[in-house]
Amino acid sequence: MLEGLHNKSDFFESKGAKKERLVINGAQVETVDIKPENQKDEVPVLVAPGWGATMESFKPGLKVLSEKGRRSISLDQPRNGGTIPDSHNEEVEKWYKDKGEKYPDWPSEELRKAHTILGLLDQKKLDKVDVIAHSEGAINVCIAAMLNPEKFTGRTIVLYSPAGVIGKDSIFRLQKSAGASKAYPESISNMPVTEAETEYLKSTTHITPDYMKANPLRTVKELLAISQAQIEDMLRYLREKGIKIVIIGAVDDTIFPMDRMQKNVKKDFVDGFLSVRGGHMQIQVHPELYMSAAESMLTKPKEKTEEKS
Repeated sequence: MLEGLHNKSDFFESKGAKKERLVINGAQVETVDIKPENQKDEVPVLVAPGWGATMESFKPGLKVLSEKGRRSISLDQPRNGGTIPDSHNEEVEKWYKDKGEKYPDWPSEELRKAHTILGLLDQKKLDKVDVIAHSEGAINVCIAAMLNPEKFTGRTIVLYSPAGVIGKDSIFRLQKSAGASKAYPESISNMPVTEAETEYLKSTTHITPDYMKANPLRTVKELLAISQAQIEDMLRYLREKGIKIVIIGAVDDTIFPMDRMQKNVKKDFVDGFLSVRGGHMQIQVHPELYMSAAESMLTKPKEKTEEKS
């Protein structure tokens, strides 16, 4: 199965896959919409890449979702341009005020990404989505859901190795831990590495450097935002709005360590917490296992029942 997932053919050019360049809030945004022939749920899955990643990074994972009968959409967050629309939500303001807190001052770069996500959903005319978000994607997805919870209400947000749930952090620790991250950490050392997987990793090594070079200033702002993000209150609000929250943590994740995550994650803001072997990047490297696990946590489609006369 691994060979099929990581072969050299371009899955984004296959039947049912549609790549588009959309203009969202003044920025050009590369997007993909993949519709399998037999969809088991009419509600699609939004796959939100982490920092420095793109749709290309998640191509094998998107193929897994397609093989499981789930329509999926994803995007490359723009490196240049993109205005930030008004982000005030009076209901959210009241929720924080009732807690004795101020309306959150979300970082501009994460707000920009959140509005890009909402713009994508609007242009695709999607009323509802499930979500699988990786790393930094957890931050901008949660902000998007705070601004427009109706798009996610009654559905599931799965966060794999999410930013913002390990407590107080710093950009210096984040940079150091990212340098220590491995594609094949200790806990999966007995998992065979195929030639196709090796080729896939080689083919994606340019993505993060290109991402950084495209806008160095935005890169620094994003890293600072990730290190300072705290999403626990957002998750509490979203659960109250009827959104199921599931976190998947990896035991060898150096970027967002499992021990810190377990200490900080509370029952009042998650519906499920799954601990898995591997590290921060396993959802990209071994999607047949990790994307499959994430998909299994999504909202199950309701069975159709015949109306009785």
